[in-house]
Amino acid sequence: FSTSVWTDLIMSISMVLFTVELVALSMTDAQYLLSFFQLMDIIGTISMAFDISFLLGSKANELRLSEKHPGQSKVFLIRASRAARVGARAGRLTRVLRVCRCFLEFDDESKRPKKTPFEPLREEEQPSAKKSIAKVISVRLSNLLATRVAGLTIFLVMVMPLFDVMSFPQKDLALDAWVDQVSRANERDDASTIAELQKMAKFFSRHSHGPYAACSGRWVEPDEFHCEKYYQDWGQVNVEPERSASALLVHTRTFLVSFDMTRPVKVKAIVSLLSSLFTVVVMLFFGVALSQMVTDLAVTPLERMLGTVREIAATVFKFSSLMVGQEEDEGRLEDTTEIDNAGEMILLEKVVEKLAAIASVQTKSERVPRREDMDEEDLGVLTMLAGAKSIRSSIGSTSTDQEHSKQRDVYVRPTPLLNQEANGVDEDTFNSAAFYVYDLSPAQQNKLAVHVMLSHSSGAAVFKGDESDEALVARFVSGVQKAYPENPFHNFGHAVDVQAVIVTTMKLMEADKFLSNLEQFSLLVAGVGHDIGHLGLNNGFLSEVGHELAIKYNDKSPLENMHCSTLYQLLGKPETKLFAHLSPEDYREVRRICVEVILHTDMMCHQNMVKDLNLLYQMNSEVLRPSVAGSATTSRKSNWKRKTMKEQQTDPLTVFGSSENKMLVMDAIVHSADVSNPAREWSVTQAWADRCLDEFFAQGDQEKAQGLPVQFLNDRERLSRPNSQIGFIEFMIAPLFAAQIWLWPMLCEYGDCLSANIGSWEEQWEEQTLPSEEEAEKVRSRVAEVQDMLSRASL
Repeated sequence: FSTSVWTDLIMSISMVLFTVELVALSMTDAQYLLSFFQLMDIIGTISMAFDISFLLGSKANELRLSEKHPGQSKVFLIRASRAARVGARAGRLTRVLRVCRCFLEFDDESKRPKKTPFEPLREEEQPSAKKSIAKVISVRLSNLLATRVAGLTIFLVMVMPLFDVMSFPQKDLALDAWVDQVSRANERDDASTIAELQKMAKFFSRHSHGPYAACSGRWVEPDEFHCEKYYQDWGQVNVEPERSASALLVHTRTFLVSFDMTRPVKVKAIVSLLSSLFTVVVMLFFGVALSQMVTDLAVTPLERMLGTVREIAATVFKFSSLMVGQEEDEGRLEDTTEIDNAGEMILLEKVVEKLAAIASVQTKSERVPRREDMDEEDLGVLTMLAGAKSIRSSIGSTSTDQEHSKQRDVYVRPTPLLNQEANGVDEDTFNSAAFYVYDLSPAQQNKLAVHVMLSHSSGAAVFKGDESDEALVARFVSGVQKAYPENPFHNFGHAVDVQAVIVTTMKLMEADKFLSNLEQFSLLVAGVGHDIGHLGLNNGFLSEVGHELAIKYNDKSPLENMHCSTLYQLLGKPETKLFAHLSPEDYREVRRICVEVILHTDMMCHQNMVKDLNLLYQMNSEVLRPSVAGSATTSRKSNWKRKTMKEQQTDPLTVFGSSENKMLVMDAIVHSADVSNPAREWSVTQAWADRCLDEFFAQGDQEKAQGLPVQFLNDRERLSRPNSQIGFIEFMIAPLFAAQIWLWPMLCEYGDCLSANIGSWEEQWEEQTLPSEEEAEKVRSRVAEVQDMLSRASL
């Protein structure tokens, strides 16, 4: 490499190839024009001229003159342009990947299966509108990569000049200083010149570079020095380098000294190699980072989504086979093969088709044929196929609603409003979160329950409308009150409180628009009797000790089953037979509702209920989305009117009144009323919590006495009351009420109280336990998450 031929050849070929690529891309790719990648390619290609000797580069066999003005050096420009070129190469990698993908997706037409005339278009043949999402993702990824590549380029431009430190010997001002000093000595006489040359030789003998020749003469413009007299034997250590490019000529107007820079040139070459390696390492690092970023941004979510699509497809195909009746082994094998081999877009289409088939079959199975033209034999066949209970329920539902509407028109019992003197509570307090049932005496609680059942408009479905109704209700309520033991929590006061919350909740959610009078009155009866005969113990304890109720009901909700049985034993007595005037169909409907909602007060049903309520909202989110944006206060206090974004007319109340959702709604009304104590004003919530924990502690005392493991909430010696309430609200109550508030925004007052109360419990916990800052911060974070969840639901 004593000449520049091979270097120039390689660099020239590279520059030509880069130029051709630049022109070709500019002519064929509209997105490439004036883009970041085009700019980087132009700069990188032009910078190669500084590496070609016959353009702007230096020749290997040409002596180099020192630069009197270092600021005019092109080193920094070259470094920056090369860094820009590296950035352009990195950007081009994205296009290489796209080209590779095109080759991988290339498929010979002869190998593709022939389409029938009625076969749908393949995905690649679909209109471009269907690929808009892919284009959006592609644009986002391109922008992301361009941004990162720009950052990489800037980083390299800033870092690469640091490697120029190794070029210090060539830019050492000592070389110019010694030559200037020798030149001034030469103006006096030769002896002075030799003396200065010897001093200079001695000075550079300690360095890896130094002078090897000196001469006096004159400078000829523009860049040539003519030597007239050479100086020999002045103590020089260095010799002339084998490679002329390793020599550096430093001169003044009248004197020139030649320096041997072989060692610095080699060091500089090594540094250049290290800088290249550094660039490669940085590129690899950025490549891995970009790859991970793209994976996190698009690939991982897409893989997860497509995996879910396949799982759903497998489930739907299996379920649809059972529903539609695909019993042939060959058909099932074909479906399995399609799931394994088909693309996800095709699977989505098939899933929709299968779901349509399932919906069609399900609709056909649930549709009740017209019965007017049927004889008894046909009705008997339907009863045998669907079950007598199902036919009777569907038969009775229509007639029941019609009868209720008629009763509502002809009978409304005039009942005075609650007042403090007569009832112990006024109407406003009764309908608020400040109502505390134990402010009333037992007699007043009894009277309040009677008032609620007589005054509610749903009584039109049950009562005759004469004076005997009040006596009947009074006897029933008194019978219920006597059946409640004197437990700290599960007593008659709790039953009256639950009934009151049911009334308030149904009023807020406008339940009269989607629940019949009979259904609403059933909830009032279930509310006052849902814990009748409660033992003050939970189901786990009864099963643990082998209580007769656990044995009788096989450990399946023994208390709730007992409550249903006890309530209906009372309702079966002649003097407390509330439903004596109902038709057999209506009576069965009332019993079904009461039993269902009471059984769902078992906390074992809680999580599934929360899940179902959230699913109900998600499945109908368009219908339940607020139609008018406004402040939280305005939207929450105004009448609840919502509609779909497409039709702008669908009433969300039809969602709650549908046959598949109505039972869930009624279960949620009673269950949320049963556990609504944390959703009251702080003083009321605190009093209820004390009662609940006192009952838990009483059970814990029995567990200790019988040598049983004491459940944590039942241990009066270990339990922190405030902390137990924080967990109870966080894990049980807040998710339930948040799900309900999403469905019924007017229940937001419960969410406000829950949010405030969990904050009060957290403050009380800190005051009582004096936790460390780390522990306190963890609890505060939990509380903040609950409050945020409730706030988002309320908005």
